[in-house]
Amino acid sequence: MDSAKTVTANYVTQFYVTFAQSGVGTDFTGTVMTVGGTNYDRGGHSDWYDEGASIIFSYASPLVVTDNAKRYVLSSIDALSPLTVLSSRTVTGSYNTQYYLTVNSAYDTPGGDGWYDSGDTAYATLAVGEVISDGTKYVFTGWSGDASGSSLTSDLITMDDPKTATADWDTYYLVHYAANVPVTVPGDEWVKSGQPATGTFPSPVFSDGIKYVFVSDDRPTTITAPTTITATYDTYYRVKIDWTGLGADASGKVATITVGGAPIVKNAGDGYYEEYLKAGTTLSYSFEPTVSSSISYKAYKLVSVTGTFTDASHDFGAISGPISETGNYGSIILSITKKAPSAVFVGDTIRYIYEVTNTGTTSATGITVSDGSLTVTFVGGDVNGNNALDPRETWVYTATYGPVPASDKPSITNTAEVSCNEGAVAYDTATVEVYELEVSKTAETLFTRTYDWTISKTADPSLLILSSGTDTQTVKYSIALSATYTDSHWKVTGTITIHNPAPIAAVITDITDIVSPDIAATINFGSVTFPYTLGAGETLTLTYSADLPNADERTNTVTVTMQNYERPFLWDLTGDWVIRVHYGGTYDHDFSLTMASDGLAFTGTGGYPASGPSYSITETITGVTAVDDVFWHSLYDNGYFWDAKGTIASDGTMSGTWTSSTEQFGTWESISGKAKLVTTETTTSDLTATADVVFGEPTTEIDECVTVTDTYLGGPQGVTVKYPRDTLTYDRDIGPYANIGIYTVKNTASFVTCDTGTTGSDDCTVTVYRIGSAVTTSSFYLFDYDTATDGRQFKLIYTLDVPTNPNLYRLTASNPGQFYYNIFYYGEVLTPFTITIPIPFVTQGANPVHIYDSISTSGDYLLPAGNDITYLFTITPTYSDGDGKFTGFTIAPPSGGYSGPVYITIHLDYGCKKTLGGLEKSGNDARGSTVNIYDLTGYTFSVSVESWTDFDTVQNRNVFKSDPGFTGIVTDSEGAPVAGVKVQIYGPDGKLLATVYTDKDGWYFYNYKYTGKAATFTIKLPEYNLKQSVTLKANSFVVVNFTIP
Repeated sequence: MDSAKTVTANYVTQFYVTFAQSGVGTDFTGTVMTVGGTNYDRGGHSDWYDEGASIIFSYASPLVVTDNAKRYVLSSIDALSPLTVLSSRTVTGSYNTQYYLTVNSAYDTPGGDGWYDSGDTAYATLAVGEVISDGTKYVFTGWSGDASGSSLTSDLITMDDPKTATADWDTYYLVHYAANVPVTVPGDEWVKSGQPATGTFPSPVFSDGIKYVFVSDDRPTTITAPTTITATYDTYYRVKIDWTGLGADASGKVATITVGGAPIVKNAGDGYYEEYLKAGTTLSYSFEPTVSSSISYKAYKLVSVTGTFTDASHDFGAISGPISETGNYGSIILSITKKAPSAVFVGDTIRYIYEVTNTGTTSATGITVSDGSLTVTFVGGDVNGNNALDPRETWVYTATYGPVPASDKPSITNTAEVSCNEGAVAYDTATVEVYELEVSKTAETLFTRTYDWTISKTADPSLLILSSGTDTQTVKYSIALSATYTDSHWKVTGTITIHNPAPIAAVITDITDIVSPDIAATINFGSVTFPYTLGAGETLTLTYSADLPNADERTNTVTVTMQNYERPFLWDLTGDWVIRVHYGGTYDHDFSLTMASDGLAFTGTGGYPASGPSYSITETITGVTAVDDVFWHSLYDNGYFWDAKGTIASDGTMSGTWTSSTEQFGTWESISGKAKLVTTETTTSDLTATADVVFGEPTTEIDECVTVTDTYLGGPQGVTVKYPRDTLTYDRDIGPYANIGIYTVKNTASFVTCDTGTTGSDDCTVTVYRIGSAVTTSSFYLFDYDTATDGRQFKLIYTLDVPTNPNLYRLTASNPGQFYYNIFYYGEVLTPFTITIPIPFVTQGANPVHIYDSISTSGDYLLPAGNDITYLFTITPTYSDGDGKFTGFTIAPPSGGYSGPVYITIHLDYGCKKTLGGLEKSGNDARGSTVNIYDLTGYTFSVSVESWTDFDTVQNRNVFKSDPGFTGIVTDSEGAPVAGVKVQIYGPDGKLLATVYTDKDGWYFYNYKYTGKAATFTIKLPEYNLKQSVTLKANSFVVVNFTIP
């Protein structure tokens, strides 16, 4: 430093600038950008630049990675060159990736190749898809490589890589066809290289009776160049051997065709012969003169041959052209109509008539008609006399059979046959129903029978012993009825029935009826006279009768005689006729006809016009009848003829159709003249019927039944009993019986006869012993003084105990006053009865026990009945109250026992009455210092003997009587309260104060409150003339008791 120095630092502002790219891959290694004249790769360039500096830069494009495969193409730069540096920044060049599409094709004009952005779509294309040149054709088949599809424009190609599209082609060659004969060959065709030709030559080919048959062609195995293929054919000629006139029914051999020496037999069912034979083949044929049919009545005959030759047979040698021969056959169709009567009677004669026709197209020869063992005779119909059955002719035959035996019933069926030389056979079956008059008779016996009836009724068991009030026992009652009879007035009557089951009338000439041995029955013929015609299906019913001496078995026979005939009846055409023929107009002909002796054929003469005999046309007639059919042939002098067919009506007139020799036809009718029906009688026949005369049940019965009724509604009520007998039964439950005793159940069964009203009856009684024991009143009444309480109650009546204990009560009486213990037993008694009486009941009287051999009941009363048998038994008291009164007994039977009913009565009283006082009323109980009498105390009485025991329990019902005034009880001599007694009360002044009546307990009461000094009142029983005087103090009461005699 040699002096002060000033150092000044001058700064320049710089900015950092980066040049970069985007989109270029690492597969590109060349210059991407040039900055300031320097080249840089894809990594770019960065540096500091002075502010305001100008930078020249550029980016290269395209960047080729692989030719015609991949490249990068600059798409944009975010700055312009030159760049003035004003700040730090980055300049970026952006690139797109592109791929190349290559389109390859050997033919046609391809399109669509070039560069495409990555991800773009592209298409490969062709112009026409087919190229033809000198017999060769190239055909586009589709795209391959990176392309697909079969259209001229490929399917979409996504350009995400280099792509190649290749068009694929097939090669075809033109094939042409030819032949050595005039046939239509296949058309030209394009054949794919290496493939066989597909054209097919036609074979066989037909033309005007000639057939060309393909043999071979010269085609190569595969087509590799344009080609012509030539075919070779053989020639054949059509040979047809045909026939006409044969139906589907024809059968068997028709023709023989010999081809190359080999015979071929053709049957009708095979169809005609038609073949194509190779040129030069030898040939001959022959037709059969007749051909059979599957239909028996049909045959065929060769009529002619048409074609190249007309012989029935011919040998052609080697053929050189088409051949056709036709055999023409006519048909023979035979038919036979067998006519017979639809019905005959046994004994009649049958005439069969046969109509034979040929409805074919040619004549039949050698006609033969047969019908089993019958002799069949030709009548006529061969109008031209050629012995051949021509199609328009009808031949008639006849045969007879009879008399018809009964063994032919119910019908005769046989078959007629017609045959001819040509092999046709026809049949017809006729069935003739064979009938007999159905003769039947009835024999109805009549007689009278009178009955006498009796009736008897029983019961099992008839004696019952029931031991309780709920016991019942079933008794079976039987009512037997029987009768005897007497017969009289024997007679036989009946009907004779003659039924004609046939559809034809029968003629009856006589009827007789005999009862064996020789009793002629009387027939009621009414309006019937003989001969009698019994129409078809009709029935003749006659009645007859005959009195007979007794009931012996007999036979009754009726005989019916009828007339027989030859059937069917025939028509006789003998006579003069005018026949009108219709053909455009009407033409009347005269005919005079005469029947032959056979009754079927006829001949005649006539002429036209009618009203001759001067005729312009003279006619000769031959003909036959066949029941109702008529056939004739009218021959003119000039050889013209007409044939008529018709029917004979029921009135004898004729009509039909006609056909002439010149094939004219029309209708005809008879306008005068009539045929007559001829009947021929033969023999007579007897028909019989029998009936047994056997007497069975009577036809008239008198009192044959009775109506039975029982008095018990559960028994029979109006039941009808018929002879001979019957026993009616029914069951009845007897019982229960509430009270002991002897009961009887009596039922009566009675009958009334059905005709005379005669009556009869029988009754039956069942005895029921209801054994047991029961406590009753002293009058043997079964008491119950409180029906609202279960059991049986008697009353103990308490009154105030005055004067001793006026605030307490004394047992004054009982209701009933005295009692009986009743014992009823039925059976064998070998041991003593043991009887127990409950305290305080004691016996009453010196002989309280009585024994009887029966008992009677009336409602609720039990009464001794029968005999007193006390003396038979030994009575031993078992307990005594010390006062001659007892509460128990044994009663022993007599030595050896006793059997039967036993009724024991023991007279009792309630022992405390009147003696027991000082009782306090507690509720409804009576309480004392030593004895309490509770309300509803039960007292059980019992008895036992043998194995039987019974008891009866009664209860007391305490009744207390008290109130101010007058009161008392009225009892009888046995202490029993007496109800309804009139009591009058008189005051001190002697005036009647009140009148009252005792209630059911014998108690009376008058409520009376007295005030004042003690006074004397009088109590009276006016009906018994009894009275008592008593003193009544104020507000007190008095007790006044009475005992009535």
